[in-house]
Formats: sequence, structure tokens, C-alpha cells
Amino acid sequence: MCCGSLSDVPTTRRAIGSGPVRTLARWCLVRSLLKEALRLVFQLPYEEAVPTLDAWIGWACRCRIPRFVKLQRTIVAHRGTILASIEH
Repeated sequence: MCCGSLSDVPTTRRAIGSGPVRTLARWCLVRSLLKEALRLVFQLPYEEAVPTLDAWIGWACRCRIPRFVKLQRTIVAHRGTILASIEH
């Protein structure tokens, strides 16, 4: 499968949708959108990157995909450094 297995999807999310394949497909879509949205942050000028990064942080926190939640926490811890690198 493209994004892992159904065991990567939290139990509360498994019941949503009309079956495990559809749920996994939705999960793959969310992962792809989160990844591409974060890539976009580093391509934007500083003034646009700040609110975009903040929106990404909120989205990643709410998504409940363990890898993205961990990444979100790391980004929050290093937010100042990340924004400084985008600015220069």
C-alpha cells in the first residue's frame, strides 16, 4: 500500500468511511496534503510563510497521524529557527 497499513490509522478513524480501503485512501490523501503543504512553506516568502506554517502546525496537530504529530511538535520546538532560515 502507498502509505502503510490500516494499523497506522488510529482506531477512532477506522470506523469512518465505508470500509478499511476507503479509510486508508483518505489517510493517504491527508498525508500527501500535509507533506506538500509543509514543502510549500519553505518556498514562500517570509511574510506568507509565517501564517502558512502556523496553519500547518494546527492541521498536523489535529490530524492525529502519529508521525505528523511528532513532526509538528518538533517544528513547534524549533519554530524560531525555521522561520529565521526562511527569512534569510
